[in-house]
Amino acid sequence: MKSAQMYTADLCSRALADQEAIAQAITRKIRFEVPAYGVVPFEDHVQHVGEQQFQTVTLLGERRTPTAVEVGRAAALGRLRAAQGVSVEAVIGAFFIGSRETWKLLDKLATPEERPYLPELVTLMWENVGLLTPAIAEAHASVSQAAVGREVVLQQRLVDRLMAGSLGAETGEIATALGFDVNATFSAIVTDTVTEDLMTVRSVVSALPGTAVLILHEDTVVALTQRTDLTRFAARFRERLPAVRLGVGIDRRGLEGAAESIVDARLALAIATSEQPVRLFATGWWEALLRSERERLLPLVVEGRELVAEKPHLVEAVRSFAQSGFSVTLSANALHVHPNTMAYRLERWKDLTGWDARTFDGLMISLLAADSRIDGN
Repeated sequence: MKSAQMYTADLCSRALADQEAIAQAITRKIRFEVPAYGVVPFEDHVQHVGEQQFQTVTLLGERRTPTAVEVGRAAALGRLRAAQGVSVEAVIGAFFIGSRETWKLLDKLATPEERPYLPELVTLMWENVGLLTPAIAEAHASVSQAAVGREVVLQQRLVDRLMAGSLGAETGEIATALGFDVNATFSAIVTDTVTEDLMTVRSVVSALPGTAVLILHEDTVVALTQRTDLTRFAARFRERLPAVRLGVGIDRRGLEGAAESIVDARLALAIATSEQPVRLFATGWWEALLRSERERLLPLVVEGRELVAEKPHLVEAVRSFAQSGFSVTLSANALHVHPNTMAYRLERWKDLTGWDARTFDGLMISLLAADSRIDGN
């Protein structure tokens, strides 16, 4: 009379009779249900699925749990998939699909005499899955974390080299390794320092289309992007950190353009305020350049510094006029005053300073004088 061991061994032996065809069928099922496996070459995938199926059935046929060597094979698969860019969720999901399909095969092949032993086998199979999947996940995480670390180092090197003006072949190689096209257009965003949630924000913006790096540099966060919607990028950043201020650079071509766009963004950040937390260099360039050169230009406005302190309502009128597209009506609405009051304040500013804010030169020097930090405060 056959023993339970013999019935189990016979069933599992038949399940391995046409292993190549079965492995291909399971592989197609995995690739259909888990599209992330599209990055894995099909023939390699079939081989690994076949190995998994063979191990699963062998363990059941021998009615045992995996050895350390067999756990090590599962871990090696986790490391390989991490290196190929397949997420740990996809890897574990595929492992479950392989086990599920193998069990369906065993259930289909079981004879009436073998069926009484199926409950014991299915319990053992899922016990083995529970022993193998943690090894896969842990090995995957070790590679993924190392890969993230290497990428962050490359990102830091790229930004540091761009800001130092090192635009040679090595910088191009680093940019290419990070997925950038060195001959295409780059755009930069620079923000206030963010330390508490940088990794979270990096994961959020990395989900957007295009290529982007996000790295701490001195007292700011520098984001260098390509083929990215900057409006959505800034919105996602501020969704996570609503108090942050951002400066956005001009789209510029090549590595030299990337470096210049970072400079643009830093200048734009300097004029961002709580009222205008996102500033574009493309529209605020004149204000940004005035701010950046204020020490050089200080002698031009030194005589107006006392007036700035004494007449804050006139300073407010000049700023509002500039920020409202040089419209008396719009600036009056922004300050909740009558347009005649706004016009009077601009005229009064002109009388007291000699600077007509309705002319380009007069407005530029008025804004320079109105800068609250002109005296170093």
